[in-house]
Amino acid sequence: MSVKNRDRDFIRLALLHGDMTREAKLSPDEIQAIVSHLNTNVPDFRKVLDAQCSYHTGLGGLGGGLGLGLGYEVSPVRPIHITPIDISNMVSKCKVVELKRISTDDQITAQAPKLDDVLYTRGAVSSSATLILSGKVTILAGQDGFRSEVGPWSVLGLGALYGDSKNVPGSDHPAQYIPDFTAFIASDSVRCVRITLANIMPMFRKVSVCVLGVYEC
Repeated sequence: MSVKNRDRDFIRLALLHGDMTREAKLSPDEIQAIVSHLNTNVPDFRKVLDAQCSYHTGLGGLGGGLGLGLGYEVSPVRPIHITPIDISNMVSKCKVVELKRISTDDQITAQAPKLDDVLYTRGAVSSSATLILSGKVTILAGQDGFRSEVGPWSVLGLGALYGDSKNVPGSDHPAQYIPDFTAFIASDSVRCVRITLANIMPMFRKVSVCVLGVYEC
């Protein structure tokens, strides 16, 4: 899938909502709170870090024995420790956006989301995870569209951060994240942090070069 077709919902939102990156950049206190939250309260974020560490140190190539090559299991061993400072540097470079709801309907009780306010679409490729800082988002999960609502400190789309660490060994096709849910803005506005592979990869470059011994760590 070409880059222009990836994460189409977020690209469309960017056009509808104008300049979304009104990045009143995160304050040091906000960054510290986000790092603490990701480390302490979001175990799936740690799984992403473990999977990426394993992949970049070559452990993913072990495949069947540990299950790492398939990305379905995560090694309990973290060969290189990703520190809170690493995560803090990553978070400080992420986009902070405020999305104002376009629809004038009551999205909380709406039977179906309005296209203008969709963050993720079930079955459509997405390339970023979302940490909600303020506001509410409605989730329609699975084929039955099970409905729930999430608010501040909720994290959506972490699967997008696995990247090639979820590739099947020998596959020529890059891993893609396809959510099994639809998410849309339910409050008047949503302030959130968007985290992409490009944001997290610098944390793992040091892992690769340390293992290969190409550069000093």
